[in-house]
Amino acid sequence: TVHVYEMSSSAAVPAHKLTSLGDAVQFKAVVKDARGNLIAGKTVTWNSDKPDAAEVDATGKATARRNGAAKLTATVEGKSGFLDLTVEQAVASVDVEPAAKTFVSFGETQPFRATPKDARGNPVEGKTVSWSAGAPVSVDSAGVATAGTADGESAVIATIDGKSKAAAVTVAQEPASITISPDTKTLSTLGNVQDFTVIAKDAR
Repeated sequence: TVHVYEMSSSAAVPAHKLTSLGDAVQFKAVVKDARGNLIAGKTVTWNSDKPDAAEVDATGKATARRNGAAKLTATVEGKSGFLDLTVEQAVASVDVEPAAKTFVSFGETQPFRATPKDARGNPVEGKTVSWSAGAPVSVDSAGVATAGTADGESAVIATIDGKSKAAAVTVAQEPASITISPDTKTLSTLGNVQDFTVIAKDAR
């Protein structure tokens, strides 16, 4: 009989999971006779039925390539042992772009994008992002942030599978236009006084 073990294990493993693309694990084949005695020195042939998900080399080293499931087979003189190997990326970190934003107008908007990554930095697809923000900024479920009606500093936060990343946001209203009221005035008598009002407006 043929049994598949992890290299560091003393017991056969029926299944194993890899959580990052590029992760690898070394397996070994243990060959026994009908009475359970170890047989050494036999040539082992390794195979994966889904090498695009998890490939295995001639030494029994399996490497994750994409999310999915593969069955690894170790064959010795016509006898085989099997192992179910699953590749299921786990979110280890989150990137948010842009990393910072300054709003110069009340009501100004900015879309943010969150990218979850596994422990090796590979993007993880198919994950749901939860967005949050503090005043004076709000953010919708699509990651679009909107400046409120007051200056201040806050953060837009993306959370995916318990991992979070914040982008710094600032609302600092800047004048985009200035008007003077009244725009014209004639003073017909020396000593006449006229008050003028200056109105600064942002881009909105």
